[in-house]
Amino acid sequence: MCARIAGGASKGDSGSNGMPRRSGFSLIEVIVAMLVLAVLISIMLPALHRTMRYSAPLVRCSANIRQLHQALVLYLNASNDAMPLAGYDCLRDTNTPPLNKTLAEYGVGDMTFWICPADPRPRVVIDRWGSRVYPPGRYMQVARRRIRLDELGPEYPLLADRGPFHLLLQENEQSLGPAELTPDPITSPNTSGFYEGHNSVWVSGRITAHSRQTTSETGK
Repeated sequence: MCARIAGGASKGDSGSNGMPRRSGFSLIEVIVAMLVLAVLISIMLPALHRTMRYSAPLVRCSANIRQLHQALVLYLNASNDAMPLAGYDCLRDTNTPPLNKTLAEYGVGDMTFWICPADPRPRVVIDRWGSRVYPPGRYMQVARRRIRLDELGPEYPLLADRGPFHLLLQENEQSLGPAELTPDPITSPNTSGFYEGHNSVWVSGRITAHSRQTTSETGK
């Protein structure tokens, strides 16, 4: 009797109503629980897939833009904060070498850095134009002179996606119209100037990608 009290109830104990105690779940309870779990998984998987489909390219794009920004910072350190004298299109030769060639010596010569993973355009178009634009290049073209970093406001975009690629991916759209590839002209040193869905890095060092449902932001 003493051993019984010290050790607790044994396998054959009964409850207060004299019925044997149940030590586990019945087979029907296990089956019902599994069915409920299967239904929940079937509901959650499509939403998880959509989130991953949108988030993965955004993460890769942000990482590439961060590398481009670091290369630009190295260039500015070497040039006493004078902005690279390059055109708006990062891959095209105008009167000056394009930005991708100017920054190549700082570790971003590979085309991977200049192409957004969410860019839905044909590869032949992407290889010619790239996915990035250099807004200070347009500002210098309008000003007709080379500018310095301290002339730009903290919310001025240094580099940005050419189109709202991440917004299109989120909404499962495959095409871009001409207007969507032409952000507002960046002719003022204090304008933000880009539509939602463009992944951008600003003078302040912030990297942002805005869409109708999510906002991703990282610091320097």
